[in-house]
Amino acid sequence: MITTKKENLIIDLLEDTVTVSRIFDNIEKVTGCDLIATNGCYPIICLMGLDLDKCTNHDLLDTYNTIFSNYTSKDNDNRDTAILIYNKFKGNIADDLKHSPHLSISYDN
Repeated sequence: MITTKKENLIIDLLEDTVTVSRIFDNIEKVTGCDLIATNGCYPIICLMGLDLDKCTNHDLLDTYNTIFSNYTSKDNDNRDTAILIYNKFKGNIADDLKHSPHLSISYDN
């Protein structure tokens, strides 16, 4: 179970990640270079309790990257986007852990 304090911390981290992602998207548009890649959602997914290192299905990470990309491409402010991503990740992680409980990470706090 994620505490409210941890939930707020994760949303803050997501907000920062959304901001950085949007900055890199703008750099890519200006430079015409699409080789800049950030994967800031990977550690956040781990903080939320899903261990992608144990996952043999690479499509799972792609799913989370797609969710992140889809929400960051919308015109919501960074905080609202972070909350939307958090809620979507939370639901997906719960479903993924139901089907693959071995991917669970447990934290004491």
